[in-house]
Amino acid sequence: MAAFFFVIAIGLIVFVLAVLILEDWEFLRQARHRVRGTVFDHRRDTSDGSEYFSAMVRFKTHDGQTVEFTDTLGRPAPRPAVGTELEVVYPAEMPGKARVRRPSMRIAMYSGLGLTFIILILASVGLLT
Repeated sequence: MAAFFFVIAIGLIVFVLAVLILEDWEFLRQARHRVRGTVFDHRRDTSDGSEYFSAMVRFKTHDGQTVEFTDTLGRPAPRPAVGTELEVVYPAEMPGKARVRRPSMRIAMYSGLGLTFIILILASVGLLT
């Protein structure tokens, strides 16, 4: 039974890592640009019964094109405030895939999943008891 748990857990972690890598693929494959963007509004979401706000950000690309996007991180209050400047990153040829730059969050996600994967592998071969 324990072997079954390890196989399922390892499979789940590999699946989540694959989804994250697919989501980040254009960022990993292409050069990235960093620019400053400004919060101009908030999108309110109540689809799951809770209320969350996502910042709507506007920025100019290196060639002067204005791009707007909604941050993927929802918060229970409309933050950061309208007018706040944020660092935005986007793949060089795809400004429509822009997102707020949060390197520590990405590092934490990949590190946590990687460490969990290593621990599960070590435990499954009997090196951790």
